[in-house]
Amino acid sequence: EEDKTHFFNMLRGLKGTNESICEAMMFCMEHASAAQQLTGILTDALSLPQTPLSMKLNRLHLISDILYNSASRVPNASLFRIHFQQALPRIFASLSQADQTHPDPSFRSAIINVLRVWSKWQVYPEDFVAALSMDI
Repeated sequence: EEDKTHFFNMLRGLKGTNESICEAMMFCMEHASAAQQLTGILTDALSLPQTPLSMKLNRLHLISDILYNSASRVPNASLFRIHFQQALPRIFASLSQADQTHPDPSFRSAIINVLRVWSKWQVYPEDFVAALSMDI
């Protein structure tokens, strides 16, 4: 429960800096056995309509960092790919809604750049990433 509260606080205070995102990603890797719960918390936090666009991007960059590191030899890290694959359609639907509510070309561009990176890394099958991009 203490770890859950700590993660909530990390997400609330997440900044767009490498240090902030890396700290949150390291927490996730250290608690990879709880990947399903952490994915759910991050999905819920990112999907809140009142979350500012900049914070949504910070959280999306955290997901990207987690996905990149999910290929590491950290026990259970690969579970993040499985759980995020289930959550990403909901996440991208909420990002699309945020973009429609508060149109911002730089927001949309940042999301598209993340998807391009995922395609390059081959995090998920190309058709899955393409389907996510259809929402944006």
